[in-house]
Amino acid sequence: MTTGQVVAVVWGAVAVVFGVVFVLQRERISRAAREVRARRGGHVGPRTQSPGLMAAGGAFLVVAGAAVLVAGLTGALA
Repeated sequence: MTTGQVVAVVWGAVAVVFGVVFVLQRERISRAAREVRARRGGHVGPRTQSPGLMAAGGAFLVVAGAAVLVAGLTGALA
């Protein structure tokens, strides 16, 4: 395995894990981000760190991470 493949495998795995966490914990992350922003005096709009946005970001990370992971393992990046 080349260095690029090792980096791709590690990055892909980390991205998939973060994506799954974002999807599963989207309500909690959204609520915590809104509370912190409100406490700091920032504007808290209806779409600020929305659960839908967190789910979309998580889904993107899962798909992108899986693609990079597979490409790194199969040698398609070489």
